Amino acid sequence: MMSHDSERADDGLNDLFFQTFPSGGPWQLRWINGPQRNGTDPFDPLVECLFVGVSGNYSPPRRAQAAAGWLPLLIIGSFWYNGQMISKDHTGFKTYEVAVTIDGSSVHEFNGYEGVLPNKKRPYIIPEDVYRLYSDDVRFVGVKVGRDPFAVIVPTMTLAQFYIGSSTALAQALLNGAFLRAPETLCDLTRTRTEAPRVFRLAPRPGFTENDYPLLARFFAAKEGSPERDAYNLPFAEVLTATAARRRPSLRAAFPFHGTTTLTGEGYKFESYLADGTKVERILMLRLEHCTGPLPFDELIVEEEVTMAPEEFDEQGRPYVHAIAGHVGPRQVVNERHPNRHLPPVEINLPLARPRFQALETLPVRIETVERPAKTAPAVHVPGDALAPDEVATGPLSSDKGNTRRARVNTTVDQVAPQIQPEVELFCEMLAKLARKPGVANLSSVVLPGDERTACGFTFGCVPSHPNGGWWHKIADKVTRMLLAAEFTVNGQWITVIGVEPRPDHAKDWQGLMLVAYRDHDRVSDEDFGKVVELIRRRRDLWGKRTQTSKSREKMPKHLLFAKVTNTDATAEELAVAVLAKTGLLKPNHNPIDDEEESLDQEAVSSCR
Repeated sequence: MMSHDSERADDGLNDLFFQTFPSGGPWQLRWINGPQRNGTDPFDPLVECLFVGVSGNYSPPRRAQAAAGWLPLLIIGSFWYNGQMISKDHTGFKTYEVAVTIDGSSVHEFNGYEGVLPNKKRPYIIPEDVYRLYSDDVRFVGVKVGRDPFAVIVPTMTLAQFYIGSSTALAQALLNGAFLRAPETLCDLTRTRTEAPRVFRLAPRPGFTENDYPLLARFFAAKEGSPERDAYNLPFAEVLTATAARRRPSLRAAFPFHGTTTLTGEGYKFESYLADGTKVERILMLRLEHCTGPLPFDELIVEEEVTMAPEEFDEQGRPYVHAIAGHVGPRQVVNERHPNRHLPPVEINLPLARPRFQALETLPVRIETVERPAKTAPAVHVPGDALAPDEVATGPLSSDKGNTRRARVNTTVDQVAPQIQPEVELFCEMLAKLARKPGVANLSSVVLPGDERTACGFTFGCVPSHPNGGWWHKIADKVTRMLLAAEFTVNGQWITVIGVEPRPDHAKDWQGLMLVAYRDHDRVSDEDFGKVVELIRRRRDLWGKRTQTSKSREKMPKHLLFAKVTNTDATAEELAVAVLAKTGLLKPNHNPIDDEEESLDQEAVSSCR
């Protein structure tokens, strides 16, 4: 039995009560459909929700409407009481992970009460004892695996929410037809373009957040007629078709890419039958959590427009907006009233532990701020007592009065510090071993000017970006790879040892260390150290099996000595021994990229191979 007092939804939703949702309860949100026209605000269409009584609530199912801007927090399978979400978790759901191929022949859209056999109504593709729909206008997408065309089944609304409608701004654009009819209202099309192969520049209009940018760019970076464009246009195209046919629209959706992917989601596994009677197992994914599908770009540049507003106070020092009277308790979510434009908006963030898409985990996003003067005059001071706004709405249209504040829902990703890779720990342990060797002194890390990171008690610089762009220097969206570098003396001779922090799941990133020194045994200057690092970044690494061109070879300082240490499967002690062995083998005018199989003395070879 579920208690509506003991369990509450988190993420700042406790004080939201949807005025149009059924009273009492508890209720389960069974499905979401739409969009439908909103007579109050055409820019914020309505979606229809079906609530089914659970845990002793034997009331008949109820339909209710909510504005499209609330779509990110309307979760299929969530539980509600008196219009308030009391739990997002569903104990009956299990998590599944399945590899699929998405293309025109593997994905089939169908009606929720469609039968397995073309000429027979029953049995249904989704049996009622698995998930009862109470309606025949809810649509699903089936993905073929093997011989089963419906091996993985996903509600079309789940697709729309997961891949596109993850914020108020994106959900409204998806369902009000902005992508199809007015893309210029979403981005400045004169400044949105492909900069270089797989590098895209986006100039979004104000109102979108940093987490929206890659999803906006997925649409604008794709070509007309592509799976990406079709997925963003399909929901509103269905509205136009339904309107012309004078029928109720039912949400249609598609995957915004073609290719192989691994889908992770929650739902049910059940047994069903193919048309020939073969028994199969199917997965009904009511929620999607993660996708490894591709994006149409590998690097994103965003021109973020910041409006420089005039002074926020008038000459008497009065604010141009309404003052709010202290803490405001529970708020009613309304659809039929416009927000008061003089009240500050309410920001509701829905945190995620990791990005929804694997491609976002390492996507470099460079934001360039563009300052522009405000195009509209500031709101005049509204005299009177401070207001206690007790209503919220997501509609973009506004009024000059009332207690309704505009709400914006955003999906955010908690930035977690990257885990220190074993190779970085190995490098630091090697330095500690070197410091204790006879004849070794003056050991310290070498930090390139710029970003810095700390690991195992050492501070290291970061790999600089390539002049032509790219993402090789990134370990995550906002984290740059460390340049592992240290200098020390061996019997008075200065040596610099260099490595690069590997990216997770990129074993080839860690192929060796480079020793650099001067002929006269003096300390390597910052200028020459920078030249070596520049070459490392320009060539993406200094130890790969690539022959350096004569042009780039000329950029190698001729007065430096080089030696390579291969460190595959070496311990810290073995690596320290090999580094010391190499200090006597430094060669002048040596191109380390050409030297793939440098001979070491036998002790070093046996220690590090």
